[in-house]
Amino acid sequence: MYSELKSTSGYRQAQYSIAALILFIEAVEYLAPTGFIFSYLYAVPILIAANRLSEQQTQAVTALSLISTLLGLFIPNLGLDSLTLVNRLIICSALGTVCYLSLQYRQVQQEASSQRLRLQSQEQLLRTYENFTAALTHDLKTPLQGMEQTLHFFARGQFGTLTEAQKQVVQLFERSLSQLLELTDTLLAIYRNEREPLKLGMRPVNLDVVAAEIVTRWIEPAVVRRVELIYEGREGAWVQADPLQLGRAVTNLVANAVKYTRLGSQVQVQLVAGAADELWLQVSDSGPGIPEEDLERIFEQFYQSPLTRQSLGTGLGLYLSRQIVEAHGGRIWAVNKPRQGCTFVIALPGQSLNVSLKQGKGM
Repeated sequence: MYSELKSTSGYRQAQYSIAALILFIEAVEYLAPTGFIFSYLYAVPILIAANRLSEQQTQAVTALSLISTLLGLFIPNLGLDSLTLVNRLIICSALGTVCYLSLQYRQVQQEASSQRLRLQSQEQLLRTYENFTAALTHDLKTPLQGMEQTLHFFARGQFGTLTEAQKQVVQLFERSLSQLLELTDTLLAIYRNEREPLKLGMRPVNLDVVAAEIVTRWIEPAVVRRVELIYEGREGAWVQADPLQLGRAVTNLVANAVKYTRLGSQVQVQLVAGAADELWLQVSDSGPGIPEEDLERIFEQFYQSPLTRQSLGTGLGLYLSRQIVEAHGGRIWAVNKPRQGCTFVIALPGQSLNVSLKQGKGM
């Protein structure tokens, strides 16, 4: 910083100004009557030096000011008065303090400036990463959808009859491709939500219908893992919500429960009345549970509990679910079951059936 400053005219001007001020103060001290002390004026060139010159040069200006202050005891008149000595020593102490505090203040300013530059650089890097991720995800989605459509044609036998082994391979490809498309949708959704507030098409929604449809879609994957998927609905489960976004949040919870529960166990989805007129959707599994210290962190972006880190998860599903639920004015949390497994809860403000019918269409 100071090597660049030395090459500027401002640096030279600061040096000349400091030299002129010191000479002026020395002249005033020399011409002033005995008993008058003007050495406190040396604080001005010290402050200028601390602002414009290097630390070593500031210390040199301070040392020169201290020497000039003490020389005032002998020049122009030789006579050591105890009161004058004490006053000049106090001024020397004050000038030293001014130098120290000025240099400390400059150091704080430099550190703050460096931190601002680092922060700006990190923010720029983060924006570049987010834009790249969004562009890459968006560009990947189109060919993936084309591949999905082609696999559907194969599965329907439009390119010829498939053997059982070939059908199994095509089904495996379809499941893998479906997971990949789900991941791209999640990445795009998170990117949009962080760039601007989540846009919701709010209307009265029957959460019982939404949850039942999602559970139905996950029955087949549950059967593959020999998991019994049970749903207990509730009549009049009306909420004010965006059905598409809310369905995505519920799907994430059901999908995680089916994936992480033990083979041959049970996953239960329930709608129950919660506290303060809330409607609670509970998804309970029989998996390994979640360490208590991780119960809050599992909703953070990219965070995975050590017990699930070996899976193919990304740590994005629960993060997105939290964004969606909170945008609806709701809450989401997880608790471990007394025996084994975990229960995830989505709590939403309830709405009476009469109010729902008056406000518009329901699902």
